[in-house]
Amino acid sequence: MNPTAIYTYADANGNPLRRKTRFGNGPGKFFSWQTYDPATGYWISGASNANTALYHLDLIAKTRRPLVLVVESEKSADALTDAAQPFDLIAVTSGGAKTWARHHSDQLRTHACRQVYAFADHDQPGQDFVFDVAACNLSIGISTKIIPLPLFVKGEDIYNFLERGGTVEQILNRAQRIPWLKATDIPSRNREQLKSSPPTDWKYDVRLSGVYREILHLPPNATGECMTTCVFHPDSRPSLSVNLSKGLFHCFACGVQGGTSTFYMRWAKTRGRMVLKSEAARKLRARYIDNRREIEL
Repeated sequence: MNPTAIYTYADANGNPLRRKTRFGNGPGKFFSWQTYDPATGYWISGASNANTALYHLDLIAKTRRPLVLVVESEKSADALTDAAQPFDLIAVTSGGAKTWARHHSDQLRTHACRQVYAFADHDQPGQDFVFDVAACNLSIGISTKIIPLPLFVKGEDIYNFLERGGTVEQILNRAQRIPWLKATDIPSRNREQLKSSPPTDWKYDVRLSGVYREILHLPPNATGECMTTCVFHPDSRPSLSVNLSKGLFHCFACGVQGGTSTFYMRWAKTRGRMVLKSEAARKLRARYIDNRREIEL
């Protein structure tokens, strides 16, 4: 069967990461994923982190517009982005219902987005999707509106609205009459996303962040969150977010994430060494907390 559409996900620099191929249309459609191998230039079947990067991440990184449009499907994101060209607006998606997560909102904020208009498909998963978007956005300070559209058949979306002759101007006029969401507007089933970070019963020792400073060559006065180039993939434009206060890292391009031990394990692997997590934790504690500098990384 020939594909009906191919949607390529790229990092903030426009380098291909994964692609999603659609076969067929309507209720019988299905999808397959492939991952790009930069070493060979080939596409490999499957994708372990299919929903890591936003679709159109490269476009919002390039334009850095304060207002971004969020929809549920790649088909709708393409159609709305094309229609919104006169207004210099970009539509993004995380890839479908139940896929939006906090790191997607982080990607928006990293690339200057401060406001979002979200559009729900005409079904319950669509409603859940936009409230997940709103909850994640509100947790990091991105103002969000959910814009209702005249959709009549279950499963219709903004693509159908545009196909029937609806315009972006109509959407923007409608948006002016919609209030910005508050945390109290989020349904209880979506409120877990409002938490800016998972609860924890332990206090992180910021001295362990020395592993980030040393390996990533961060400035001595760096504090809090910072962006730098990723050491786990070819990266000409900073895509690695490091939180020195919490000891967390996340790459918006290749998708790797975790804490200091995971970071050290992955870094050691790039140098041909396999390190267990327990060993990584012991080494980092010895070097950065016990100040045993003779302990080599």
